[in-house]
Amino acid sequence: MGRGKVVVKRIENKVNRQVTFSKRRGGLLKKAHELAVLCDAHVGVIVFSASGKLFEYCSPLTSWSELIQRYDSMSNAQHQETNHDDDQQMSVEIARLRRECDQLKANIRRQTGEDLASVNTDELDNLQKQLESALGKVRDRKDELLNQQLDESRRKVHILEDHNRRLRQMINEGGHHRSSVEAPLVAAVDMASPATAFGGFFPEVEEFSTSLQLQLWPQQLPTVQGFSLQDHSLRQW
Repeated sequence: MGRGKVVVKRIENKVNRQVTFSKRRGGLLKKAHELAVLCDAHVGVIVFSASGKLFEYCSPLTSWSELIQRYDSMSNAQHQETNHDDDQQMSVEIARLRRECDQLKANIRRQTGEDLASVNTDELDNLQKQLESALGKVRDRKDELLNQQLDESRRKVHILEDHNRRLRQMINEGGHHRSSVEAPLVAAVDMASPATAFGGFFPEVEEFSTSLQLQLWPQQLPTVQGFSLQDHSLRQW
């Protein structure tokens, strides 16, 4: 009966996890020793358990200092090589971006009518078509904005006309109402006028802004129908 496939994942049971760690740690250190002896390899293994305990193995003919020194030298060489590759890739990318920038600047100069000496006929035709297309788009956008402004102006004019119409209507209604109210008052004032009551013997009537004052002149009044009025005055406030 064959052994089943082991699923590689964290063992939840603490006791089983510790037992598995002890077995596999021993097997790892044993394999490292066999590799160092059989293949004359320089092997160094460092293992820290979950509790922080250190387990290590170093090949018999090599010390840890020699292994660490060799590891540092190899790491630095690989790092420098990686940096060199990155520098080369960055230089290539910078050169490509510079070429694109120079090409864009040349296109801008050609579109403004500059630096046309090195342009052939086909390129000039293509440039002309691009400029005509761009000019058409600019004109369409300009017409759209002008139409929007015109519509907005018309809307404002309609609003002002409606407002003006309402104000005119309010003024007309207010004038009719004021005329209907003032007409009886004017009639009452005319009926109470001294000139009407006494046959027109009062030539002057003084009016003030806050009141109406009527006075009889002169002090010596003529005789009216067999009687005389003297030193009398009539005032209405």
